[in-house]
Amino acid sequence: MLIIPNNHVLDSETNNLYSSFENAVEFYKNGKYSEAIEIFDDFLSIKKNEIESFEKIKYIIFNFKKYNIAIQYFDKILETNPDDPEILGRKGLVLGMLYQREEALEAVNKALKIDPKNSISLLNKGILLYRMDKFNEAIEKFDKITKTASRSLGFRISKDEDNN
Repeated sequence: MLIIPNNHVLDSETNNLYSSFENAVEFYKNGKYSEAIEIFDDFLSIKKNEIESFEKIKYIIFNFKKYNIAIQYFDKILETNPDDPEILGRKGLVLGMLYQREEALEAVNKALKIDPKNSISLLNKGILLYRMDKFNEAIEKFDKITKTASRSLGFRISKDEDNN
């Protein structure tokens, strides 16, 4: 559902645009991904910062395994918010799926420099390192994500954590 500010009267062009977006959501819900992505793409060309649209496109792209298209969308998001650690981490994972592992690590490392505890980036870096046969480094990242996630949920992994 799109949230439009109170007392905001939409002109007919904007109203049609949001109507189109709602149609794309329906296509998406009904498994008509190619129709949905076409409308989402039109929507994003006009409303570049519309995160809800990006979120839906992300799932469509993964259903079709259109990773090159995903990179284009991540880059669009990063144009307006170049330091978004979640998007950088996801871009890193997708670059890894395209076997562009050095670029993938660069994106994930940038995300972790911005937010060292970002769980998406930690997990994706572990996956990338594992796929690059850097098993010991991957295990370190997986350990860190486990500890980070458990702390955020209020769990303790070991007695040693009492001293940290």
